Formats: sequence, structure tokens, C-alpha cells
Amino acid sequence: MPSRRIQGGVEREFRHWNLAMQDIYFKQVLHMTGAVMYRKILVAYNGTPESASALHECIRLNPDASAEIHLLGVINDPTPPIVGDFGTPASFNPDEQIAADKKKMDRELSLGLKILQEAGLAPIVHLEVGEPVAVIEETVRKLGIELLIVGHGRHHSWAARWWRGSTDATLIERISCTLLIAPEPHRR
Repeated sequence: MPSRRIQGGVEREFRHWNLAMQDIYFKQVLHMTGAVMYRKILVAYNGTPESASALHECIRLNPDASAEIHLLGVINDPTPPIVGDFGTPASFNPDEQIAADKKKMDRELSLGLKILQEAGLAPIVHLEVGEPVAVIEETVRKLGIELLIVGHGRHHSWAARWWRGSTDATLIERISCTLLIAPEPHRR
């Protein structure tokens, strides 16, 4: 008769193996029945560590190959600075600013695209100009998105988030799909 210690280790290994097999079986059943949790996923990305968390959360979800993954970058529409007593705009060319911002965001989206592709995903990239919450809301509606993944930073105090408001809270009220907020990993 095996010792109690060996027997307990074998039982733990069997339970672990059994759970792994159940997980594999569950995924096979979902695949055979065509039941996929989310068919259209939108990841909001701008190159920040917070938005990188959203990318990694999408990868961690391990979406089915049939799922449509969309990667969205949003450039804020620049507003001209106001100077002088009568609010005369300073010399400001919004087209130049948008072109520079697009070039920068294109680089960031290329990096995000590469990360997702290396994980075996084939995202569709979108670059839009406008107010981020409004653009995300419109994109969700237009594409029929079922899951929106955004990153969330921990670097602001709760008081600062309360005073200025939260993009996440605004999104919750304006979108009609599931929202996954991926926290930025703790820095050490």
C-alpha cells in the first residue's frame, strides 16, 4: 500500500489532470457547436501601458479563430489655442497637427498589431479622429461589437478620478455591449 504522502500527491495530480481535461472538453464542445462567447471584439489602443493591458487581456481571452478582432486608435481633434483679450487664435494649423498625430498613432497601432499577430490573432485596424468616448461609442454601434476592451491606469488618485470624471464610467453609460476594463499591471 502506498504511503499517505504519495497517495495524496497522486490524487492532487489526478484532480489537476481531470480539471484540465474538463477544460479541453468544454472548449471542444463550444467549438463543435459553434458557441463562441464573443464574435466581435474591439480593443481600444493608444500605445500607453494601460492600453497595452487591453491588448494582453484580449490575447488572454484566447478568442476563437472565427472571432473578429478590431484594434482602434483615436486621435483627439485638436482645438486651437486661444490668446489675447479677444480670443484671437494663435497661428495654428489643425491639419498639420492631425497629420503629426496620425503618424504617431500609426506607429503605435503597428506595434499593437504586431503584438496581436504574434499571439495568432488577425485584427482589423481602425484609426479615427475625434473625442475618444464618442468615437468608441460610434465604432461599437457601427461594427456591432459584442465586447469592448479598454485599459485603465492606477496612477491617478481616487480623488482625481472623482473630480475629473472617468472615461470608463462614461463608456459604461454610452455603449451597448460588454465592457472589459483591463487594469494596468502593478509596477515594482
